[in-house]
Amino acid sequence: MDSMRPYLIRAVYEWCLDNNLTPYIIAVINDRTKVPLQYVDGGQIVLNLNPKSVGNLSMTNMDVSFNARFSGVSHHIYLPVDCIYGIYSKENGQGMFFDHHDRGQDDHEVKLDYTSHKELDKNFSKKPKKSHLKLIK
Repeated sequence: MDSMRPYLIRAVYEWCLDNNLTPYIIAVINDRTKVPLQYVDGGQIVLNLNPKSVGNLSMTNMDVSFNARFSGVSHHIYLPVDCIYGIYSKENGQGMFFDHHDRGQDDHEVKLDYTSHKELDKNFSKKPKKSHLKLIK
């Protein structure tokens, strides 16, 4: 039987788009993921999946992959589905969160948490760095 996790991720993503919300995804980084490591915080990363922010988005039953720009540099992002433990709307915090301690196990053992992202967002959001660019008039 196929895992429910990729179907649920796609469903929340579509729900966000249908309601003009910005989908964000939270993933644990390991040797199977491909992300720019300078944006990893505490072994995790939060990514904006807005269609205006990503290119060539692919959400299969095995992985989520897309192209995105970080500080003007294009990167190919690859996340196995079992490394993803949350997808939510930036605007209202609604979404679906999987217990990240249970990732990789059968879905019947995964606990779902429908709570707000605010507690997670405190831990995962990066403070913007001061730009090294100067305004010249």
